[in-house]
Amino acid sequence: DKAHFRNSLVFDLARRFGRYQPRTEYCELILNDNYLGLYVLVETIKRSPGRLNLARLRPSEISGNDLTGGYIMKYDKPGGVMQIVYPKEDDIAQEQIDYITGFLNEYESVLFTNDFTDPVSGFRKYINDTSLIDHIIMTEFPRNCDGYMYSTYFYKDRADRDNRLTYGLVLDNDLVFGNTIFQY
Repeated sequence: DKAHFRNSLVFDLARRFGRYQPRTEYCELILNDNYLGLYVLVETIKRSPGRLNLARLRPSEISGNDLTGGYIMKYDKPGGVMQIVYPKEDDIAQEQIDYITGFLNEYESVLFTNDFTDPVSGFRKYINDTSLIDHIIMTEFPRNCDGYMYSTYFYKDRADRDNRLTYGLVLDNDLVFGNTIFQY
C-alpha cells in the first residue's frame, strides 16, 4: 500500500462494527542512520484477551466441550483453501482437525439443502450471520479483490460461548479502493 492508509482505514472502519480488528501504528524506519521510509506496523492476529478472546485449545483437549472451540482459520494463498491458523500445526491434535473440518463440512452441506434458511437447523446454526454481513460489507465497500478467497479470516469459539463461526478480520487491504490493475 504505497499510500500507507488503506489497511489502517479499512481496519478502523471494520472496527466500528464492534468486532476485533488489528490495530495499526505509523512508524518511520531508520536503520544505521539511514531513513528507510514510512511503514504501517500491523498487529498480528492471535488468540488473547486483548485481541481474539477465544477459548484456549490445548492438544490434550480432544473430546466434549473443550474440543468445540478456540479455532482460528483462514482462506488464503495458495489456492484459496481453508487453513487452520490456531492452534498451530505443531500444537493441534488429529481429533481437533477432524472436528473443525467436520463442522465446516456440515455447515457447507446445509447450504445446499432446501432447509438452509430454517432457524433451527439451517445455516444460522453454524454461522454468526451478522458477522458474515459485516464481512461482506467490508469486502464490497472498499472493493477488496482479495476479500473472499484470500486473506479471509474466521474463527470458532467453544460451544458454551458461541458454537458458530464468526467472520471478521478484514486483512490484506493493499488492493482496495481501486488500487489494482485488474477489475474486481
